[in-house]
Amino acid sequence: MRYDSRGCGLSDRDADDLSFETWVRDFECVIEAAGFRRFDLLATCWGGPVAIEYAARHPERVRRLILYGTYARGRFQRSDREKDAKKAQVLLDLTRLGWGRENHAFLQVWASQYQPGGTLEHLRSWCDQQSAATSADIAARLLEIGWNTDVREAARKIRCPVLMLHAERDAVVPIDEGRMQASLIPDCRFVPLDRKPYAARRRTGMGALA
Repeated sequence: MRYDSRGCGLSDRDADDLSFETWVRDFECVIEAAGFRRFDLLATCWGGPVAIEYAARHPERVRRLILYGTYARGRFQRSDREKDAKKAQVLLDLTRLGWGRENHAFLQVWASQYQPGGTLEHLRSWCDQQSAATSADIAARLLEIGWNTDVREAARKIRCPVLMLHAERDAVVPIDEGRMQASLIPDCRFVPLDRKPYAARRRTGMGALA
């Protein structure tokens, strides 16, 4: 089962109450509506902190947790990585100005992080997806929430088995952040993935997306 975050996709776009807490409450509501009592949970990107917080609050519900490319602390919370916070602020400003605009420099910056080596066709697909996903204002607000997240205390409270997968060359969430997150979770197996550069993947016939 999948669902759209508040303000994204098929959800209402005029969402006033946006916060990490509403993300968690929305997920709780989705689980209740689906009637799940005990289940396995897979989370990627900023869905990771939501899953971690949920698993800590509801240990009786989550049987096993899989995290891919996620983090316990957002970019603005990484005081030991000063450049991360500075880059995040620049990207946040560019998001407000260039979200969903094909000829804006922001699109190239965004795509170079999430799909390095992508073609012009890939850049255009990012533009289409951004326009369909949400507005520039909502996108910037969501990014700011995600980058101010800190669930390190919640990670220490997880009681289910956790499998963490993280690409060694992840340009969005450094693998060191993944290792740090894994060290906080009592029963966690951390598996680094050797993600090949785009050109190498293309030669071996693998897909364009990592």
